[in-house]
Amino acid sequence: MAQEQAERSERAARRLERGLARSRAVVADYRARLLLLREALRKQPARRLRTAGVAPRTAD
Repeated sequence: MAQEQAERSERAARRLERGLARSRAVVADYRARLLLLREALRKQPARRLRTAGVAPRTAD
């Protein structure tokens, strides 16, 4: 009984760790995209980026 509970707890802990790792990967990916976009915006005006499909459409 205690053995089964320990195994269930271990499986649940591994499942949570996998979910956390996946969430961290998503956050890292978004952070990298934001850094690239920030750098691109710094180098070029937004109007040219929009025509390239990089920046969202906003009023200039």
